[in-house]
Amino acid sequence: MARSAGLGSQNLVLMPGSEALSQLRNLHVTLENPDGTSGLRLDDSRDRTLIRAWVAICTRLAPLISPWRLHFTFAYTPADTDTALYLADTLRLLPPVQHCALSFGSYLDPSFRPTDTESPFEDAFPFSSLPRELRLRVLAHTDLLVLGTELRIVAGVLASRGVCCLACCVALQDCCCLTRPNAFSPTCRCALDPTGLLRLSRGTYADAVEVLYAHNRFRFTGSPGQTLAFLSRLPLANVKLIRDVVLEVTWDERNEWTNNHREFISMWNELLEFIRDYFELAVLSLTVHGNLWIYEDDEWSVNHPLDREYYDAIRAFYSNILGSVRIVKGLKAYAVYLRDEEFWDMEEPAERDVMGSEYDSAMFGKIGPEDREVP
Repeated sequence: MARSAGLGSQNLVLMPGSEALSQLRNLHVTLENPDGTSGLRLDDSRDRTLIRAWVAICTRLAPLISPWRLHFTFAYTPADTDTALYLADTLRLLPPVQHCALSFGSYLDPSFRPTDTESPFEDAFPFSSLPRELRLRVLAHTDLLVLGTELRIVAGVLASRGVCCLACCVALQDCCCLTRPNAFSPTCRCALDPTGLLRLSRGTYADAVEVLYAHNRFRFTGSPGQTLAFLSRLPLANVKLIRDVVLEVTWDERNEWTNNHREFISMWNELLEFIRDYFELAVLSLTVHGNLWIYEDDEWSVNHPLDREYYDAIRAFYSNILGSVRIVKGLKAYAVYLRDEEFWDMEEPAERDVMGSEYDSAMFGKIGPEDREVP
């Protein structure tokens, strides 16, 4: 079946001739079995009929499409390498296009295996022979640095980065982000899974690990126990590479503290002790985000009127967790962001309690209350 995007409900084969096709600017074609349950195969008679029809369409389009003007997306699901290469080769029938995005269908057929056993090209670029400083600079331009150099760990689990950039193709279909890893587009800006770089070789692993851990910010949202469990699973050598940590405290942690104060503080202190004992504190920037807000209709305030008692309860919570951070001495930088302005007066004393009476977090890039958006 062949579909077009940007042409309404008109079928390509039934379209009028040269005048209409010469105006074609956006085209999305999906080539698949009528049942859509298996990949295309050259040795299947039904699939060959479909492929011949596609070749006929390309032959008809070729002299009619204006060169370098078409935004083209081609999606197909091959069952084997020969079919994949044959279908890709049919695109040579078309004139040069302005933009081309390819997608190997909406799923990866289990019978389709990449040809990764072939020997590398003899003229492959000798990346490993570059000086290490240059190798690290190159790797810093890969998806080892993701989403603005911030890795989000929610409840002890690395958050999904499969959010589409919406720049893959005009049709906004069969995009090439993490949810469709079997696709390619030169304009895609989606963050890709970088773990393949960690499996190339021992040398590349060492370089990639340094970029991944030393140049990303690690933002933790969840209970202290969940954050500690995540960090404890990492090799200690990698933990020492981490340079930037954000501990975000939300209503879940506030309620956990309220319901079991002693256990929460115990786990919070264990987390801070782990940071103190296993991180390289002299190069570590630590940030605590108190992400509690005060709205008249929030769940907690239903049973706690917005009076002094309400504010004092939250202030006591902040005081407990911020006071514990003083066990982590020798940090490169430390910043506290408390979401509601009712508690902004606590930020500077908490920072200086850890870093010393002369410490000014603004010197290390902290945004002042007057210029701050809600963290």
